Amino acid sequence: AFGFTKLRYLRGHYRCARDQAVILEVKPPVARYWNFQVGNVQWEAMDYHMRQVSINAHQAVLDADGLFRAVISHQDPGVANWLDASGHTLGLISGRYYVPETAPAPTLRTIALADVKKYLPADTRMVTPAQRQTALRNRMLSTIRRGCGD
Repeated sequence: AFGFTKLRYLRGHYRCARDQAVILEVKPPVARYWNFQVGNVQWEAMDYHMRQVSINAHQAVLDADGLFRAVISHQDPGVANWLDASGHTLGLISGRYYVPETAPAPTLRTIALADVKKYLPADTRMVTPAQRQTALRNRMLSTIRRGCGD
């Protein structure tokens, strides 16, 4: 109980077919730390060391309007804030706010994958396949470093 009194958890679910995307949108909380991640229906983390299944406040790219928008999909739409559905058409979403002064609730919108750019602000940061590969490689190396440190 001592460590959890300063945490606020958010839980939800999404449905996303192969040709769809789910846009998660939220005003970031005023908090020391926050993150969102997707998991399977048993609340198990997916392959976090090989896939982008979580984004925290330090990794997130906010749009010019100050909102955090993430796209959950099976295919990389080229959006910086992408969460990989990892082949699960039904998945769970977990959010965590540490020492929050505010606790905004995110909204979800399911759209056609082909229409992702139509539903995002023009200034939404995009990434190239090479940039995504670098980010995923860094994620894998970070996992290895954490597991091998003393």
